[in-house]
Amino acid sequence: MVRYYTEGIGTPPSEEMAAYWTEQLDEINAPNVIVQEAPTIATHARTVRFFAGYAFSPLTPAGITVGVTSRRWGGYLRFKTNFPFQSYDGEFNGKEPVDIPKPTLLESVGQKANTYAATGGVIAVYKPFYFSVGAGYWKKDIILKYEEVDDLGAGKGIYSWYKKADAPYKGVTAEVDAMLDLGGWYVTVGCNILSFKDDSKLNFKAYLNAGIGIFF
Repeated sequence: MVRYYTEGIGTPPSEEMAAYWTEQLDEINAPNVIVQEAPTIATHARTVRFFAGYAFSPLTPAGITVGVTSRRWGGYLRFKTNFPFQSYDGEFNGKEPVDIPKPTLLESVGQKANTYAATGGVIAVYKPFYFSVGAGYWKKDIILKYEEVDDLGAGKGIYSWYKKADAPYKGVTAEVDAMLDLGGWYVTVGCNILSFKDDSKLNFKAYLNAGIGIFF
């Protein structure tokens, strides 16, 4: 067809038709090339991570920390206690236990403490390090143990527990920690500062923070 239109064989010469059929012939003779698209690979990195672990402080050695982190920021909640949870029968007003049958005689023979702290805060992520700052509330109740005694002061083997109502240690607590990501699990170290009033004076004490846990 190209030759017919170019040389005018059996039809008037036409450059336009000759060019059209030349193009069609080139497409027919062109090798078949199959273009394959590269497979799409999911590259969505997981940016949200949860963690949980054991939290320790000398005053409250039994604790748990839970939290979540994103690419740059995160948050956590923490609860710590010393675990006695000693129940008591009444309160001690600074001189003697109240609400006890009279003339029952008591003698102090020991004491325990119920201590707990609840905190929360924010986390800044600079992998593999995580830095946190938080605040919360803490309280320490002194529970005194008394034994009934006779008129001569001899113990009867009957014991009672009374909370020392005039001296609860409580107040605001603040803490800072550094966490190291060890690939699926972590360790933390830091400190917490406790505030409390003693004889109407504001006091502060600092304690070590430490912990270990896992990411999931």
